[in-house]
Amino acid sequence: YLIEIDFGYSIAAHSSENVSHLPSASLIAQALPEAEILELPLSQCCGLSSSAIISWAQTSETQEHEHNNKDPTNRQNVPLVIMLHGFPDTSLTFGADIHQHFSEKGFDVVVPTMPGYEPSSVRPLYFISVIAEDLRLWLQYFNRTTVHVVGHDWGSVVAEVGALRYPNMMTTVTLIAVPANVLQGFLIAPRQLLHSWYFFFFQIPIAPLLWLKYADGVNYLHLSWGKYSNYDTPPVILQDGTVNNPYGASLQAVFQGGKDAAGVLTSTISYYRQNFGALLIWPLLLCLAVPAVCTFGRSSWLFSLLLFFTLCSLSTLASIVLMRFSETSSTPIDIFNAIRFSLRQFVESLQLASSRTNELHVPTLGIAGLKDQCILPELYNISMVQQRHLFHAGMDVVFVPNGSHWVHREWTHGLCTALDQFWESTSTQR
Repeated sequence: YLIEIDFGYSIAAHSSENVSHLPSASLIAQALPEAEILELPLSQCCGLSSSAIISWAQTSETQEHEHNNKDPTNRQNVPLVIMLHGFPDTSLTFGADIHQHFSEKGFDVVVPTMPGYEPSSVRPLYFISVIAEDLRLWLQYFNRTTVHVVGHDWGSVVAEVGALRYPNMMTTVTLIAVPANVLQGFLIAPRQLLHSWYFFFFQIPIAPLLWLKYADGVNYLHLSWGKYSNYDTPPVILQDGTVNNPYGASLQAVFQGGKDAAGVLTSTISYYRQNFGALLIWPLLLCLAVPAVCTFGRSSWLFSLLLFFTLCSLSTLASIVLMRFSETSSTPIDIFNAIRFSLRQFVESLQLASSRTNELHVPTLGIAGLKDQCILPELYNISMVQQRHLFHAGMDVVFVPNGSHWVHREWTHGLCTALDQFWESTSTQR
């Protein structure tokens, strides 16, 4: 079937038998025996799709007809929980206990594989504004009355931007490990940049790919971001290259995969290259332009014309650098869209940091581990607790004493309880 979206594109939903997905169906079956695999459309791309894991609501009390109907687009009154993973991660990061808990509560639980994390969704553009459009398309696809969006790491950023843009499509939003208004936190607490050293490292060509694929980079990030907590999950990829659980196998397939994962590894770090890179490149162009104008004078129309074309050339070059692919990608790079989205991302980042356009009208819950070594928990105080006036529909933050960046994996029962209470409180307020 075809799904028409208002970009004017026709997005085809592929059969899962014809495209390569990560995690594979066999890994999903091991980790989540009751779950199924769906195909979700993507914006900005014709013929690309992301897979998603779905655990159907389990109930025999109400709406029996809808609950027995396994068409995900025809279950309007069945509440939906959509969970978005981050980096370096896969859709199996939200484990069986979470799926079972919420499906038994009567929710459909959907965990998409984020764009670029599998060959079927590899594309040139990974700006958050584009990923937020994907989220909008997914919400439109499911067409539910009640939708709770839960994000972790990059998934939190996408969830926040989605809530800012499409508040009427979400019932609540939960941000795990990355707070709302996180750019303000970076500016006020610059020591966060030391913990975000990899933002800069990932701008370098080739080296990050080699580090992640051959030097156990994924294990290093998982363990270093949780080293002071009770994160007792064993290394997900063992020294001899083997894994001892489906989750570890899924990470290995994404970040150390071979030809079956062509273009995927580069795509995962393109989230950093494009979104963080946009903050670096446009100020750099401005720094080049201002001294030039001051040196040669503003009265020369010839110089102004030359400067204009120089800036266009530099921005084109910058956009190509942003999307440098050292692995094969079958999707062509659209330079015009690259420039447009790069500039748009820069402007939107400035707006988010200004506190004027980042007011949320969706009930918001933040969850932070106090021993997180990736995103400092103090950013939740700076960006959310001290900015409570920006959350017009209400906001709360839960700090987990022994939680790390992977608080959703080490505090599973507490997470489920916190979400239950939050969702119940928001339903009584409406």
